Amino acid sequence: MMEYHCIKNQKKGKLLAYIFTPIAFALIWFLIIILLCNTVFSRALAYGSMVLLDRPPNFSDPVDTLFVPATDESLTALKLDQIEYPQYGSVMGQIEIESIGVATKMMYGDNNKLLKKGAGMYIGSRIPGYGGTCLVSGHNTYPFKNLKNIQIGDIIKVTTTYGVYQYEVYKTDVRPDSDKTAYDLNTDEQLLVLYTCFWVNTPIGNVKERFFAYSRMVSGPVLIH
Repeated sequence: MMEYHCIKNQKKGKLLAYIFTPIAFALIWFLIIILLCNTVFSRALAYGSMVLLDRPPNFSDPVDTLFVPATDESLTALKLDQIEYPQYGSVMGQIEIESIGVATKMMYGDNNKLLKKGAGMYIGSRIPGYGGTCLVSGHNTYPFKNLKNIQIGDIIKVTTTYGVYQYEVYKTDVRPDSDKTAYDLNTDEQLLVLYTCFWVNTPIGNVKERFFAYSRMVSGPVLIH
């Protein structure tokens, strides 16, 4: 009788294994698919929000409150020890291009997080007034959606904590993203170069060209040692 019960229990165990094993595997695969889909969907949503963005996002960052714009536009020179050098990730200025409706924060740094808040200065370039090239990038949705419409002679106003600068556009160009000759960081001139991704027929995908706007400083304090 005990042998009969053992055989019967073994059969029940095999039957349960046949039933629940496929269910367990199905649940595991279901969870894996959910995780994969969530990752893909999140990335697609993030990219889609960037493409469709046509106005400044509403970010509240404590570092933003540290920026106090200069108001004296008559200054022509400042000593370096008179200014506070910007910290990485801080708001170092404001960029305004009235002719094309651009008004944005200017962040010190140009990683993806900072470029969501406004334009970002490449920290390997020079701050306004210090000589050389100040290289600033921004997304072609916001803030540089209209940068491609800028014209030679247009004025770019940059307000920092230590001075107000005006630059006059003298050239625009479209270059491959890999072209390192598109700018000269060590020039003796006081230049501001703005750039953004440039597309014609490929609004989605890897954009391989950049639109550049080159401008020379026409007013603002020169920083001296």
